[in-house]
Formats: sequence, C-alpha cells, structure tokens
Amino acid sequence: MIKLYNRLLIATLCAFMIACGGNTKNENTGDSTKNDTNTTNDTSKTAKQTPPRPKTPKDFLCQKWGYDAQSFVDALVANMPAENRSQMTEEQKKGLATMAENAFYQFNLDGTYAGKSPAGLEVKGTWSLSADYKILTIRETGVDKADIRVLEELSAEKLVWKLTQGEQSLSFAMLPFTEKTSTEKQDSTTKK
Repeated sequence: MIKLYNRLLIATLCAFMIACGGNTKNENTGDSTKNDTNTTNDTSKTAKQTPPRPKTPKDFLCQKWGYDAQSFVDALVANMPAENRSQMTEEQKKGLATMAENAFYQFNLDGTYAGKSPAGLEVKGTWSLSADYKILTIRETGVDKADIRVLEELSAEKLVWKLTQGEQSLSFAMLPFTEKTSTEKQDSTTKK
C-alpha cells in the first residue's frame, strides 16, 4: 500500500509540475550597475536611498518569489484521494515542504523569468500578464504549451496563483523569496 501511495504522490507531483520542467540553465539576468547613473563619488546619497516601491501589479510581480511551504503542502494534500491523504506521514509532508522552500521564480520587467521548480529543475522563459492583471501566462523555453495561471492575489508581499489541469485546481501562495541559511534549515527541521 505504501508503494502505491508513493507512486500516486509522485504521479500527482509530476502532473502538476510538468509545466515547470525542463533542463535549462538558470541565468542571472539582473545588472546592478544599470541603476547607478550618478558618476560622482558621493556615496552618502546612494547609501541612504531606498529602492522605489512597486506601483502597478506588473511591478509587484517583478521580483523573486518562493512558494509558501505550508500552502504548497496543503494544496497537494487536499487534492489527493482521501485514503492516501490519511496515510501521508509527517516525514512525507516535510519532504514536500523542502521541495517548496527551494523553489523560486524571478520575474523580470523585460518579460523574462528564471527559476527553480519544486522538482528541482532550472526553468526559464517568458511571461505576460493580462490587461486586467488576472491571468499570468508563462512560456518556458523549449516547451510548446503555455502555462496559464489565474492570479487570485497579487501585492508586493504575496502572490497567490491557481493552476488548473483537467478537473483539478491547485492554489499556491508565494512570498518574496529569501534563501535560508543551513542553520535556519536545520532549526526548522528540528522544531517540527
């Protein structure tokens, strides 16, 4: 029964993460030197300046987003058959949470993105946002099919998107991405 459950779990993950797959390299497309057009040697002005706050939904989207691990686990577990849901162990949930914690998407103003899927694959491609800011279309490089995500919430602090495949829909919350240090990762696993 455990083998059946594990196979079902893997199949479910693969089905929902298929659009995030690919074997591409992650590229850092940001250029921090472009923002500094002041050629004077006065560093006191630049040290005190803070980056401008996002003003539009597109500006909100253009940052590095990571999955909210609990939201990720809850969404996957909620879409499992009831018998498998009740048999899922805490260790398996921790494994899903770890996958979510390591995944991210960096959306850039030029309409490109790069990141790492929950399956651990590096992804990159282009994105577009509908005029009403409700539909995010992601086109991964080398993949013919576009990935359509309905935006349920978009602010500078939170992104919630719904991914629908067939009759199943999953809503995932994302937060501005912060990389945990190895100490923080150890602390979070020992607390659980």
